[in-house]
Amino acid sequence: MFYPNTVSMLLQKIDAKSPTNSILVGISTIQVFVLFLAAYFRLIDADEGYYLLAARLVSEGKVLYSDFFYTQMPLLPYIYALWGKIFGLSWFGARMLNAVTTLCIALLTVGIVRQYVKQYVADRNHQVQIILTTFIIFLGSNFVLNWFVVVKTYAFSIFFVMLAIWIVEVYARSYLFRSLFFAGIALGLSIQSRLFFCVLIPVFVAYIIYFDRVSKKEKSLLLQQSVFFLGLTIALAPCLYWIVVNARDQFFFGNFGYHQIRSDYSLFKAIAQKIFISIKLFVPVIDLHAMCLQFSVLFFANLLVVWRCIKNKSTNLSVLSMATMFTLFLVSFAPTPTYVQYFSILIPLLIVGLMSSDFVGQINRNRLTLYVCLYLCLVPFELYRITVSGNDVAGILNKQDASNLTISTVREISEIISNANPNDSSYQTIALWPGYSIESNSEMLDGLENHFGIEVANRLTQKNRSLYHIASFSDVAEAIAEKNSFVVIGAWNQNRITEEMLLSQGYQEIGRAGFTKVFLNLPRSFQEQL
Repeated sequence: MFYPNTVSMLLQKIDAKSPTNSILVGISTIQVFVLFLAAYFRLIDADEGYYLLAARLVSEGKVLYSDFFYTQMPLLPYIYALWGKIFGLSWFGARMLNAVTTLCIALLTVGIVRQYVKQYVADRNHQVQIILTTFIIFLGSNFVLNWFVVVKTYAFSIFFVMLAIWIVEVYARSYLFRSLFFAGIALGLSIQSRLFFCVLIPVFVAYIIYFDRVSKKEKSLLLQQSVFFLGLTIALAPCLYWIVVNARDQFFFGNFGYHQIRSDYSLFKAIAQKIFISIKLFVPVIDLHAMCLQFSVLFFANLLVVWRCIKNKSTNLSVLSMATMFTLFLVSFAPTPTYVQYFSILIPLLIVGLMSSDFVGQINRNRLTLYVCLYLCLVPFELYRITVSGNDVAGILNKQDASNLTISTVREISEIISNANPNDSSYQTIALWPGYSIESNSEMLDGLENHFGIEVANRLTQKNRSLYHIASFSDVAEAIAEKNSFVVIGAWNQNRITEEMLLSQGYQEIGRAGFTKVFLNLPRSFQEQL
């Protein structure tokens, strides 16, 4: 395993008299602390609510797709549910799992880079510097601090991709068939986290052909491909439960149908939006927070590396990582609308592409350390932005949203609901965002477990809304009129449920946290007990 070997090598080869490496060790330690700090205080992203509620429902025995609406592949809720069974399902617990996963991605990135550093750098102390630099620029990337620590698909999907690449890069030359089998499993788990990673299947197939020609293993190419696909099939096999046994229509709608109707963009508007995202990624001067500056630097550095390799007819780079990176870059533009956050999954691949080339080994050691420090200059500003101000953070429209969307605020709302809950199953929570229900003892109104559902409800027939467990605004209004629910006005409410509407129907405010309020209408005898 590379983990103990890498750590051992670092401990043995760090020169105590080298101020450069001592500085880098200190920065590495600080960056690990910053990662957990970001995970703990990062403002809540809207999607986290439905991912974590899905994990809670799964842990309670409900089934994805057939019991509630879910819009991704099935692996993620089960990972968080298992973590919750061991450590308790909570906002902070889930964020810590993401932080640990992010550290594992950092180690995988280091492990891949180390395979190449040993080839083009003879000085062991210089090897250590490059490895530490790899670790630092990964954890110091704004996209990592912003998107890998939140409960979304990014950290786990790219973790499994990096695991597949690492298995092939490190073990294929010694254990060809075993490495291809486990790489197939890892890639399958990535697809189980997010469907569009299936585009990497032909990339790995092509690389197996390329590797067979370069390494001259003289083993059956068909057998190599078969072993890889065997691992891939085993990892994807659980999907058959929904496709064949349980909820085929709901499964396909969650993974395909919803994504086809979620946007009403015209072709012209969709293309224009993708062009704008491209400009934002590569011309960071238009981004007042320079959020994408690091990304653009890494991307253009990779283009330079590829150009130098072609010019010099060199293969001193991770071909598989480069091919994976460019493929994911292109497919990240496929969804409409396209968001900057989609490109966060490229960061470890961009770092591998740059640091695994001999280009970095030729840079003066002191200059390399200077470049690292410059790369990290934006980190304090990014931390403030994603934990306090909320400026240009997805889903945060103003300071009120930033106040509503801290973990402490959401937990306070959950506590208010739990304390007021009469333990009657007829009392549910009505909120246009499911995150308030995660740590409370109240269930969400059926059909509101996923905040995306209500956005497309008017594009579906009543029969399909019932089949896919999607509530419409009229369903929400009827539930409010029945006066047996907690109603939360807060994040992402967008004035669809107003305080005046609730007060006119006899609801009373029973608590608030920040700008978020909880209303309830109960018999007077119970109100007196509150």
